Amino acid sequence: MSKTLPTVPPQILNAAENNELVIFVGAGASKLCGSPDWRGFADGVVGELKKAGILNFLEAEQLRSIPDARRTLSVAMNLAKKNGVKIDYETILHPGQPWERGARLYEILKEFNSIVVTTNYDKWPHKADREKTTKGGQDEAALPDRPPSDYLQAKYYKSEHFLPYVLTEKGAVIHLHGAYQDEDSMIISLRHYMRHYADEKVIRFLNHLFTYCTVLFLGYGVAELEILEHIIRSNDPVGKNPGAEPRHFLLNPVRSNQVKQNEFTESYFRDECGISVINYEIDEKGYDQVVDVLEAWAPAIKAKTPSLLDYQHQLQVFINDESDALNRASAIQLVLRQPGLTPFFLNSIKDPLWFDELETNGFFAPTNMPALVVTNEPDGGRLYEAPRWPALRYLENIAPEARDETAERIMAVLRRLTAYGSSDGFDNWRIWASCATIMSLLPLNVIELKDIDMIGVWLNTMFNADLIGHNVCAGLLPRLLDSPAPADAEKALALIEKITVEKSDA
Repeated sequence: MSKTLPTVPPQILNAAENNELVIFVGAGASKLCGSPDWRGFADGVVGELKKAGILNFLEAEQLRSIPDARRTLSVAMNLAKKNGVKIDYETILHPGQPWERGARLYEILKEFNSIVVTTNYDKWPHKADREKTTKGGQDEAALPDRPPSDYLQAKYYKSEHFLPYVLTEKGAVIHLHGAYQDEDSMIISLRHYMRHYADEKVIRFLNHLFTYCTVLFLGYGVAELEILEHIIRSNDPVGKNPGAEPRHFLLNPVRSNQVKQNEFTESYFRDECGISVINYEIDEKGYDQVVDVLEAWAPAIKAKTPSLLDYQHQLQVFINDESDALNRASAIQLVLRQPGLTPFFLNSIKDPLWFDELETNGFFAPTNMPALVVTNEPDGGRLYEAPRWPALRYLENIAPEARDETAERIMAVLRRLTAYGSSDGFDNWRIWASCATIMSLLPLNVIELKDIDMIGVWLNTMFNADLIGHNVCAGLLPRLLDSPAPADAEKALALIEKITVEKSDA
């Protein structure tokens, strides 16, 4: 092992403890698994074109001679698309089973249980099975056999996937530049970069990442610094917090005889990018020395399993900026993934702008209505508890200001709930009382004469219906009686009939 290994900064330990650590992985990590560098990747795609007869020897040679490998790659991929050639990215990016040191690197990252964001396209982050690795090194030829087919597919690799809520999913792997199984998602050319980093979803995702998380970059060498700069400077962390201590870190491979160059690198990243550089010497082992660094850090970096309170804190961040559609989408997706957040969420929001997304995502579905909780007592009796439903509390909050289409849609929700309850024998008087309150708050023009029949369903409960009756008598009936519209007078008469008829014994 090297004479000295850098110690883990306390900021990283604190971030891991608070579920705020994100590992940002570059191409160097994949090279440790046996994947090609940019030049090798480009040459592999050119080779596919030559094999398909699209390029002859001279043309392939000239295309490979372009100094910028990514330019070669961009031209080659465009030629493949124009000529209908399907490139075998699986073989090019995964020429054999992962080398042992690279596989161990990804195992350690999994042990961290932190979120991984990567600019790589390959599958290596999605599995790290020690029994399926080979001993190898950078100067050893890749084995001809293919990686096992049970590697998981990338889950987050398109811009529409880049919502801030994904950063709450422990162990998630986010492919910021796309994944190899979807060529259209791969960010390679200058045009791709310009379009990608102008995408509002990508901008907001990176903004949330650099604002609320502590980022540790690794696997970024000289060849990838341009990519790294593009990512970091697109968010301008220094401009937002001039003079602030860097909260993000870069694991930087260095040679002991390049002292001044290392100082310049540290100064650049600190002053221009807001990143603190952590140097580790590669004199003895080379670039895979990073595995020893992570191995030494691993016992201390253990991201805890987030508690419900942790998720509530993150959810509140999204709610606080509810005017932003991406934050609303993130909040809803987080709640769908963590159903225990539902009461907190629905009791915290009061703005009508949530309604459309809530309805689309099934928050008002009749099947979500909580049924009675029945407890058998020792003496043979039964205790009935009628749970509240936070979804209706939200509708109570927005109903007074609801107009036009929104009011119509809220009324449609009440109709669906009542129809379901009537056909299924559902009986929760708290829910029916809340429905009565909501109807009483809506504009009279969205309430049809036949809707008055729903009140009969609500009153036909085996429990005391006084609260239900009070809500319609104190809220809806006076408004109907005060209205000059003949249709409302007819509704008032129908309502009076409903509330004066003796309740069924059912």
